[in-house]
Amino acid sequence: MIEQFHLLRPWWLLLLIPLAGALWLLLKNRHDSGSWRTVIDPRLLPFVLSSGDQITRGWSRWLPGCVALLAIIALAGPTWEKLPQSVYQKETALVIALDLSRSMDATDLKPSRLTRARHKIADILNLRQEGQTALVVYAADAFTVTPLTSDVDTILALLPDLETGLMPAQGTRADRAFGLALELFENSGIARGDVLLVSDGVSDLEVNRIETLLARKPGQRVSVLAVGTSAGGPVPLKNGGFLKDGDGAIVITSMLGENLNRIARSGGGVFAAISADDID
Repeated sequence: MIEQFHLLRPWWLLLLIPLAGALWLLLKNRHDSGSWRTVIDPRLLPFVLSSGDQITRGWSRWLPGCVALLAIIALAGPTWEKLPQSVYQKETALVIALDLSRSMDATDLKPSRLTRARHKIADILNLRQEGQTALVVYAADAFTVTPLTSDVDTILALLPDLETGLMPAQGTRADRAFGLALELFENSGIARGDVLLVSDGVSDLEVNRIETLLARKPGQRVSVLAVGTSAGGPVPLKNGGFLKDGDGAIVITSMLGENLNRIARSGGGVFAAISADDID
């Protein structure tokens, strides 16, 4: 138990030095010139001063010193429980918005766009040593997988389970993912943050809405990791075969780099196309 005892503000104990000096002076001058002992014959003192008076005067002499001593000890903050010390942490915030629309299952990147995107996000998280990170997924709507946290291991554990089939409705609404990222920043009291959009393409409508949000809440930086190739590839289905259009033709979906690059420019961030190495 004794090793858990410590003082929160030990510098207050320095006041013990002047207190000790004051008590020494008080003790040295306890027989001041105004005392009855200086004007009354010693043989008459027992009849003039009672023992009760002497006890009272003794207590009155030492009581202020005792009170001052207790006050100094209290100011030093004695405690039996170690309080956590605040440490400096770089206050950077990153929200990763991962596209889970059906086109992310395309196989122009092996084994699929989504698999490559998950691996790349894992690389980013492993390199990220400071700040807070959140993960958002979206298709027709956006959802928070993890709020802003410094525990990237939690995000890494959830990444392998993210599939396009998890989304309740298909579509692509990157603007809703960006709006959700802004909410996460606001709820955490973060004025400026980074958003990383990981997607194979956005529509003109999504770009316009993201630019509107950026104008309303300036200070957020948006970067884009483009997933896919310009040549595109088919989208396999869970039950076999490939995604087809209304005429029965296999859909070949390509990466829409122009609009993705436009978002990065509007957001003051960086545009990069996903690569097999770390050049991106």
